[in-house]
Amino acid sequence: MSTFSATSARTPREAPRVGAYRRGSRVRTTRAGTWFPAVGPDEEPAGLLLLHPAVKPGVLLRTIGRLAELALPGVLPMLPDLVDQAGRDWLVATTSATPTLADLLDDGSHRTAGNAAALLSDVATTLIEVHAAGLAHGAVEAQAVVLGSEGTALLADWGTDGQASPEGDLAAWNELAELLVERWCIDSDTAAAGLARAVHVAGQPGPGGTLRGALDQLRELA
Repeated sequence: MSTFSATSARTPREAPRVGAYRRGSRVRTTRAGTWFPAVGPDEEPAGLLLLHPAVKPGVLLRTIGRLAELALPGVLPMLPDLVDQAGRDWLVATTSATPTLADLLDDGSHRTAGNAAALLSDVATTLIEVHAAGLAHGAVEAQAVVLGSEGTALLADWGTDGQASPEGDLAAWNELAELLVERWCIDSDTAAAGLARAVHVAGQPGPGGTLRGALDQLRELA
C-alpha cells in the first residue's frame, strides 16, 4: 500500500445533476468518455463518466457487470447500468474517480520507489484476479489507475472494443512500470534497478514472463 492518500474536490449543492448525483467540472477525457467528480444522494463522493457518442456500451456494461459480481478490491466500483440524461449515456462510479496516477506523476514527495512498487503491485494483483475470472482490462495506463482514499490503486476505464487480452494487459503494465522507473526513482539507482528487474521478469516470453513473477521482485521494494 502506498503512503499517500487521495483527495476529492467539493461539489456545490447547486451543481447540475445526472440522475441522483450532483456533477462537478470535467476532470479528464479517456478512450471511453469524459469523467466528472460527483456527489451521491447521501453526500458520498462519486464519479460520473459521460460516454463518447461513438462508444457502443454493450462490451463495457458486460465487463462492469461481471466486475460488480466479483467485487475485487482493486477495481473502481461502478454501477452496471446506464443513466440517460438529455439523450446521453452516463456511467456512475460509487466512489471518487480522482485523482489518477497521471495526475501525480510529476510532483510531490509521494514519488518514491516504495510507492511505485506498491502501486505496480496493486495493479498487477488486480490484473491477475481479473484474468483468472476470464476478463481483461484493455487500456492499462496512468490515467486508468485511480488512487483510492487510502492511496491504493483502483483500475478504471476498461476497454470498450472487445479486443482486450491478458497479453495486452501485461505489455501495458510493463509500459506503466517503465514510466514509474523514469518518473519516481530519480533519486535511487538501486530502487530503479529493482523496478527494472520486475519489468524484465514480466516481459520474458513463456511461462516465466508473468505478473506473478514481477510481484516477487516488487515485494522487496514495496
